Amino acid sequence: AHPETPWTDEEFLSRALAGGLDFEPGTRFNYSNTGYLLLRRLLDRMDGGGFAGAVREGVLEPLGLEATFLPEDPEGLRPLVPGESRLVGPTVTDVRGVYHPHWVGHRVLASTIHDLLRFAPALTGAGLLSSDGLQQMLSGVDVGVDSHPFTRPRYGLGVMLDQRGRDHGVVGHLGGGPGYGAALFRTYGPGDAPITVAVLSNRDGGSEVQRVALNLLDAAERHGHAAG
Repeated sequence: AHPETPWTDEEFLSRALAGGLDFEPGTRFNYSNTGYLLLRRLLDRMDGGGFAGAVREGVLEPLGLEATFLPEDPEGLRPLVPGESRLVGPTVTDVRGVYHPHWVGHRVLASTIHDLLRFAPALTGAGLLSSDGLQQMLSGVDVGVDSHPFTRPRYGLGVMLDQRGRDHGVVGHLGGGPGYGAALFRTYGPGDAPITVAVLSNRDGGSEVQRVALNLLDAAERHGHAAG
């Protein structure tokens, strides 16, 4: 009802935590953005430049991702292509200048296909994480529910995982919200050279771009070609 005025962290947390724990920690798994909100708050306290500074100094600058940035208010979306949404107004509305990105409590990044295709190999290779960090990220837990088109959906540290073959898997994530959707997936493991697929959309939601990305990845693997 008020896309320009997001909840504060305190409002997010009071609503999320009001019902207590869903289960004892370590006994089950359930995806929750609230955990990433808490992580962002820790970075805001621990790093001199806050979360934005940590992302810029730890990821964007080392990898040369010059077109990727953290939009902090509705006007921060202006450089993007128009994002058409049915979620922020009575009719289809361009979310730029209307929707406040802080409705995503753990924050969002805006990027380009070029930057995404540079980021994915660095994340899963030697460009960003230590070997121990990479192993921890890829040590996922089973989601426990059917999630087509994934074959064996798991969740790692901040990434979605799937076992697409006997000796290789897929790592990545999707994003979706008012006006935009994104998906970035990359194969990993022994065998053929890794394949990366990135899909961006300027429509509501992310599930459709995820389906397109995974279908493209499967087609590229069948034909033995890299995809971008």
